[in-house]
Amino acid sequence: MVFMFFSRAYTETCKVLDWHKKLRLLVISASAVPIIWFYLWLFGKGNVVFGEMNLAAAGLGAIASIAVAIFLINVFRAPILICREKDQKIAGLIDEKSALEGKLKPVISILCKGNEVPPYYHEGDNFKLLRLGVQNEAFDEIDGVKAKLMGVRLVTEEKCESLFDGKLPAALHLKGNNPPEPPKKEFSINARDCEYIDVVQWVWNARTQPWLQFQWVEQEHPLIGPPGHYHYELDIQVTTRSGGGISRRYITKINPFRLEEVTPQQEATSS
Repeated sequence: MVFMFFSRAYTETCKVLDWHKKLRLLVISASAVPIIWFYLWLFGKGNVVFGEMNLAAAGLGAIASIAVAIFLINVFRAPILICREKDQKIAGLIDEKSALEGKLKPVISILCKGNEVPPYYHEGDNFKLLRLGVQNEAFDEIDGVKAKLMGVRLVTEEKCESLFDGKLPAALHLKGNNPPEPPKKEFSINARDCEYIDVVQWVWNARTQPWLQFQWVEQEHPLIGPPGHYHYELDIQVTTRSGGGISRRYITKINPFRLEEVTPQQEATSS
């Protein structure tokens, strides 16, 4: 440790005595003048005595004195300089780590725009469909994105009942991924772009009460709630191949048909 301090003091002293810097040379020369006079006075035992040998010795003594003074100052500065550089290096490494984590963990968000906002809302002769958007907030493409329906609960005045046990989690249907194209259980999102996933559909006909149908990829085996019941809690999870992910809870609402996000405070209250 002591060697480190003296080595750093020597390096800093060499920087100060860099003869290529004309301004420094001028300052050091000006500082040497009174020291040379002092040495000439010292050699003459109280009288200033000039002579070639005296001037040369006084000049070398002045330069050596300035160098020693700068070196001693730098000995005390060395710990401060070393600690400051270490702090700057640590801060730089932390910034690099954050930047790498940002690249390795894609930033995604789930967008919910509510009622009658295409393409989050789609309507046909006997149905209304709600979608969520999966937004890539990063500046690189994200691969291996999976949107899953993790849980469905029917909410009534008496109870909250889980549905579709054994079928969940289920991959949600990607907008536009229709037969004869094979169902996609994962997809990619371009940089700063958005893909849309079908979530729930309100269906009706002349024979029964309307019902809600949840849009997973296995459309030939639909997940259908009991007719006449429209209040559900849905747990949605979106993950990526690199490990980034996000989970949200929504409730279905009628008149108008919409999805509303459940906040953590609402979850705590309901539990």
